[in-house]
Amino acid sequence: MNRIEPEFLVSAQAEQEWIARCLAAGLEQPRLALVHYEAPAVIYGRSSTPAAPALERAREAGCSVLQRPSGGGAVLAGPWMLGAALLVPAASPLAAAGIVGAFRQFGAAWARALESLGFACSEAGPAEAAVQNRLAVELGVNWVCFSGLSHGELVDDGGRKVLGLAQWRGKWGVLLSAGLLLRPVPWDLLGWVHLGSASWSLGYPTSGGIDVDPGALGPELARALWAASGAPG
Repeated sequence: MNRIEPEFLVSAQAEQEWIARCLAAGLEQPRLALVHYEAPAVIYGRSSTPAAPALERAREAGCSVLQRPSGGGAVLAGPWMLGAALLVPAASPLAAAGIVGAFRQFGAAWARALESLGFACSEAGPAEAAVQNRLAVELGVNWVCFSGLSHGELVDDGGRKVLGLAQWRGKWGVLLSAGLLLRPVPWDLLGWVHLGSASWSLGYPTSGGIDVDPGALGPELARALWAASGAPG
């Protein structure tokens, strides 16, 4: 089995089309795509359907709207984010690890890649996650991916969430998706598209950003994710 090098994409639409092509062709070994989003896009989880007014506001703002097959909250992708989509077949050790195990291994691979470039990130502990998730509910922002913390998701040394994860499982295997914040996010854009209010967040979500060069991170991340997938070296 030959190693497949990661594909590099530049939009949320290209990412979803890549996933569809890979599954249509048959998933016989892991496939990986890295995405450095050139333009803003609101990406909803499979359980959230954007309302017509939100679609109109997004159009006026020059922001695309998509719905991904995996779960989780809404994500505002753009030049401030580096994404990854890892597809692994059902026989992969990563798929066999179960939902929580796959999340934790996926997040750990990101942490190793970032550490190799001098950036310290770690998985949030249960107590830390509980506090942030409760706050997100109290503030009514738990519909946003980066407002809460779950298994495998990473925080920086200041405790700010920098990596969000999502997962989709089928008979064919598992799709693991991730978004790494590279710098501060224009949350007012997400608030305007989804709620019609640019001042919705009241300073929250308190997510940060890792000022890493995507070109330097890409090879390290590909190596770490490839190893996590159980693929042969």
